[in-house]
Amino acid sequence: MTVDLQINNSASPQARYLTWAPSPCRIRLTDPSGASTPLVNVTLTGRSSATGGAITFRKTATGTSSTSLSLQLPIDGASVPFFILGRFGQPSVSDQDVSIEIRAETTLIDQVRVMVRIRKNANTLTPGAPLALSGPLNGLAVSPSQPVIYVTSTSGKLYKISETTGLLIDSVSVGGTAQEVVLSSDGTQLYIAIESGALQIRATSDLSLVTTISAAGGAFGAALSPDGTKLWVARPGTSQVLVIDVATKAVIRTIDGGAPRRITFSPDGLTAIIGNEAGYVTFVR
Repeated sequence: MTVDLQINNSASPQARYLTWAPSPCRIRLTDPSGASTPLVNVTLTGRSSATGGAITFRKTATGTSSTSLSLQLPIDGASVPFFILGRFGQPSVSDQDVSIEIRAETTLIDQVRVMVRIRKNANTLTPGAPLALSGPLNGLAVSPSQPVIYVTSTSGKLYKISETTGLLIDSVSVGGTAQEVVLSSDGTQLYIAIESGALQIRATSDLSLVTTISAAGGAFGAALSPDGTKLWVARPGTSQVLVIDVATKAVIRTIDGGAPRRITFSPDGLTAIIGNEAGYVTFVR
């Protein structure tokens, strides 16, 4: 019996890096030999040294985390989604110092090594050479699966930068006043708030334009819900926060008031927190 476990919904070894935020994962049976029922019970457990990184599991993006997770895998090879996140306060001390063991009953059928990569020791950081970019910079997004950073400039540019070398990989003109930039949950698309135009969706592979959402024009801040299904967009000029369905690109909710700027979510993902230029914070549950 064999399985395929994908971290950050990717088969690439470069995707096996985790943070405190829930990372979308999936697992499927690739060879159900020995299975006697339509569903096979497997258990995922994180193993690490006393000083290394530590992980927890969730069946959904929100809710209670546990050190192991039991799943039922169909013998037809259909994928089963779940989430992994680093245990807060226990980052890795070396690459791949955490092992995910996958067992069917008591039999070990596979293991995948990952790293809880949060940040280096601030006391030992060595500043590198600065990378000069055009215009005031505002939006910043870090890929969960690749050593890549995306940066927006209010002069209308989007930059793709190597986290490893600190060098520019690619850039493109997005027009207007580019503000917040947000990565989709699978890391394949960027949502770019344009304060003087329609919200843009661009491919992370080559920064090409996929589509625009005119209803979300005039946006400043943006944030993806922890489950990756909804994009929250702040429009200070219209005193609105829009909630957009990622799949349909339709506005499904409008929250009025003040001049909303920044949006974030509580750790459990159940509350949206909106910073307002009018001098208050809104909690939306």
